[in-house]
Amino acid sequence: MSYDLLIKNGTVLDGTGAPRRQADVAVRDGKIVEVGRARDTAKQVIDAHGLFVTPGFIDIHTHYDCQLFWDPLATSSCWHGVTTVMTGNCGLTLAPCKPGDRDAVMGMFAKVEEITSSVLKLGLPWDWETFPQWMDCLDRRLGLNVAPLVGHAAIRLYAMGDASIERRATAEEVQRMQAILDDSLDAGAFGWSTSLSPTHVLANGGPVPSRLADDDELLALAQTLAKRKTGSIGIIPRTVIAELSDGDLDLLYRLSMTSGRAVHWNGHRYKWDYPNGWKREQDYMAQAAKRGAHVYGLSRATPFNRVFTLKRTGFFAGITTWRETMELPIDQRKARFADASLRQAYRDSIDFQNAEPAGKGMQRPRIRWAAFLVDKATLPKNQWMNGQSVVDVAKQTGKHIADVMIELILEENFETQFRSKPSLPEDEPATIAMLSSPYTLPYQSDAGAHISGDCIAGDHTYFLSNWVRERNLTTWEEGVRKFTSLPASIIGLADRGVIKEGMAADIAVFDPERLKTTPAKSVNDLPGGEYRFIQGAEGVHCTIVNGQVFVKDGRHTGIEPGRVLRSSARKG
Repeated sequence: MSYDLLIKNGTVLDGTGAPRRQADVAVRDGKIVEVGRARDTAKQVIDAHGLFVTPGFIDIHTHYDCQLFWDPLATSSCWHGVTTVMTGNCGLTLAPCKPGDRDAVMGMFAKVEEITSSVLKLGLPWDWETFPQWMDCLDRRLGLNVAPLVGHAAIRLYAMGDASIERRATAEEVQRMQAILDDSLDAGAFGWSTSLSPTHVLANGGPVPSRLADDDELLALAQTLAKRKTGSIGIIPRTVIAELSDGDLDLLYRLSMTSGRAVHWNGHRYKWDYPNGWKREQDYMAQAAKRGAHVYGLSRATPFNRVFTLKRTGFFAGITTWRETMELPIDQRKARFADASLRQAYRDSIDFQNAEPAGKGMQRPRIRWAAFLVDKATLPKNQWMNGQSVVDVAKQTGKHIADVMIELILEENFETQFRSKPSLPEDEPATIAMLSSPYTLPYQSDAGAHISGDCIAGDHTYFLSNWVRERNLTTWEEGVRKFTSLPASIIGLADRGVIKEGMAADIAVFDPERLKTTPAKSVNDLPGGEYRFIQGAEGVHCTIVNGQVFVKDGRHTGIEPGRVLRSSARKG
C-alpha cells in the first residue's frame, strides 16, 4: 500500500530530546506510519536532504480566538512551522456569551488584547452562545489545529451577569460556573484560563470579571478539571507586575495540586524594578515540583519591540493623565497636548506614575524610559533623535522627557514612531538563567493580540535560531523538545508533539542554517482595512498539518486541513 506523503532523506529530531538521526517519515491517512527507511511508493514526496524534520510546533499562548474567523490560516504562526495553537488564554474567550453580552466581551478583547472594536464587529459572525457551539463554529474552516481553553472571565459573566464585575460569587454561582466548565470540557476544551492581573480591564476601565474571583472560586474550578485527568490551567497572577507574592505562589501550587494538572502562568520575566523577583519565582517552582506540583512560568524569549505612534496605542494606559488624553478623539488629543497649562501635569504623571488602587481600574508596570526610544522621526531636522532613548534626548536638549515627546508629536502631526524595547543589555544574564530553567516555558507569542504594535508569532523560530544556533544555550534536540513534546504533555495532547508511528502527522521541515524570523511589517488586511503587523520566516520549507502540506516555502498551498482538537477530557 502506498503512502500519501513521504519525507525522504531528512534529519529527524523526534521531539523527545533524543539524538537526531537520518530517517524517512511516511504518512498515511493523516498519521505517521513509518519512521526509518521507507520502502513503498508515495503520492507526494518531499526531499528533505540537509533539512531538519521535527514535530509541528505547538504554541500554547495565543489569542487567535477572534482572528481565526476572518483568517483561518492563523497568519503569522503558520509560516513558522506551527501546527497547533492554544486559544482562550488570559481568561478571555468569545464563549460562553449571551447575545446581550457581546459588546462587553468584544470590549474585553479590544481593551486587553488591543484588537479594535470595529474589527471585531465586522469580523465575528456571532452564531454561537455556548462554548461547545463556538468550538463547532470555529471547526468549519481551519488551516491549522486549535486546542482551546475556556476563559474564566467569560464563564463568570455568563453565570453572574453584571454582578460578575461587582463582587465575589455565591456558592450557588460557583456551582453554576462549574457546570459551564463541565459542559465545555465535555465538548473537548483543554482546560481553562483566568486573569487576576491588575493590567486587565473592561472597556469602561473597570476590572475584568475574573479579577473579582477569590481563591475558593478558582480552586472550585480546579477541582472540576481534576475529574477529567487531562488539560491544564493558564493564569496571570494578581501580583504579576511586581514579583509574585507569597499568596500568589501558594495559589499556583494549590491549583496544580487540586486539579492534578499543570499550571502555566504568564509574566515570569526579569523586571528591572524588582531585579531579584525571578530568582524567587524559580526557587518556588522548583520546590513546588518536589512537592508534586507542575508549575511553569511563561517567559518571552523574543524581544517584543513594540512600535507605535500616538495616533493609536495603549502604551500609556498605566499613567492616568496620559491615558485620559489618549482616550480622546485625535483632534481633542492634539488640543490637550498643546495646552501649556496642562504640561506640568504630564511631567508629574511621568515622575510619579500614578496608578489606581489595586482592584480598581488599571495598573501597569512602571515604564522604563531608558528603554523607550524615538524610532522614526519624520522631519529631517529631528532625525538625529532616531534610535535614542527619550532619556538621552532629554539630557541633550535640557528638557523633561514629557516635553520631548509632546513637542515632537505636535511638530510632526502625530506621525512620530516610538519603540519600546523589552530589555537592556544588563538584563541578559537573568534572561539566560530563566531560559535555561526546566520550569520556564520560553514562549508567550500572544499571536493574534497586540497586532497594532508588533508581531512575535515566530517566538520558537527566534529561540531556535538565536538562542540555540547562535548562542548555544541548549542543543537543537532540547530546543525542539521545548516547543513540541513538552507543551503537548503539559496541555494533554496525547497524539502530537513526537514523530513516531501512530502519531498525528503534524510536521515541520526547515533548514537549521537558514532559519530566522524576518522583520515585522505592517499590512492593511484586517476587516475594514485596518492595519496589523505580521512576521514571516526564512528557512521553513513546509508546515504539514494532519498529513497535508499546508504551507510550502512561506506560501499557502490552498488547503485547510486543520481542526478544533477535542481533549480526552470529554465524556464518551
